[in-house]
Amino acid sequence: MRTYLTGILLLVSFGLTSLANADSRPNILFIAVDDLNDWVGHLGGHPQAETPNIDRLAQRGIAFTRAYCSAPLCNPSRVSLLTGIEPSKSGVYGNGEKFREKLPDAVTLMQYLRKHGYTAKGGGKIFHGANRPGDTASWDFYFKAARSRLHQIRLDNLPPEAWAPWGPVKNKDTDLLDTKVVNWAISELGKKHDKPFFLACGFTKPHLPWYVPEKYFDLHPLGKIVLPKVLNNDRDDLPAFGKKLAREVHDVSGARNFAQHGEDHDMVLKHNQWPRAVQSYLATISYVDAQVGRLMRALDSSEHAKNTDENLGSSSAFFDVAFLLSYSAKRHIPLNIPVDNISDHHSFVPSVHFVRSVRSIDCSFLFSYNSQFCDVKEASPVLDLSWTHFIASENGLG
Repeated sequence: MRTYLTGILLLVSFGLTSLANADSRPNILFIAVDDLNDWVGHLGGHPQAETPNIDRLAQRGIAFTRAYCSAPLCNPSRVSLLTGIEPSKSGVYGNGEKFREKLPDAVTLMQYLRKHGYTAKGGGKIFHGANRPGDTASWDFYFKAARSRLHQIRLDNLPPEAWAPWGPVKNKDTDLLDTKVVNWAISELGKKHDKPFFLACGFTKPHLPWYVPEKYFDLHPLGKIVLPKVLNNDRDDLPAFGKKLAREVHDVSGARNFAQHGEDHDMVLKHNQWPRAVQSYLATISYVDAQVGRLMRALDSSEHAKNTDENLGSSSAFFDVAFLLSYSAKRHIPLNIPVDNISDHHSFVPSVHFVRSVRSIDCSFLFSYNSQFCDVKEASPVLDLSWTHFIASENGLG
């Protein structure tokens, strides 16, 4: 049984055709990384990003350079990924909607694979909402990690009213939720399985708050932090609703304003937190990368390693809410897929590691990818295209 590590960001096609012989079907290790934008080494989103393990995955597979989540919010992005139905068709635009109320008959990726003989297990954050399954019909088992108290180090003599949800903690990695979920996923990789499996490992980081152990902050000294380039008039051409989102941190699902403390970026500037915020995001990304490395080492040393390929992606890039409607840069995410899959199934030579999209890819893409590589042959009713139509390389791959 082969094991493929696949990223959380794309869509899979539906159908009722029987799958191939179970012994030849791949396992899927599905990694969801929350709010990771292009601040990874191989995409160059920030010069100080240190992501050797994610970059190693990119080198072992194919890394897309124009992959985008379908919405810069957790719920619509994840629903789109896991059902193959874009927000414009599902009506799930914000974090408050219950997707089963909008899409009562939708078949999720996990339901689809379970119907065809797979076992589906998950942990962490896969649907919107950390540490809970999100859709009971999708899982055979869902791991819930016990939470530990974090001991935050208050920095910069900030007043109590300052909005600054970041900084080092006096905790070990083992205290953090994502580490506990990775530990569980590693234990699953060490087991023997009598059926092909879909194993979903969902990271809650680098979503806010950016609280991780001090050693990850030490990788990014505050005095050397490079701030992103911005335009002072960047919001001037936003529509009225876009400005409302920036001003209020508006809840797309309702009338609630989350920014009672004041506009996020204004608070960052008021309390001189911009370098600290950038440092904290970079440190949290480094923590996630370390956990991805642990997961990959466990996979490489498992009985599934010989026929294992990897890919990884992000569910919703970190964004300033002002750009929710207008800016693709805030939705730019990592997406890696296995080279061996392409070679085995599509007869073109995997001679390059970085490919550009014929058109930008959003999260309705992986549904088709996963179903095809589990040997489901029928076309998707959502997107009647092979996933290979989405890619081309600088030297003609595809």
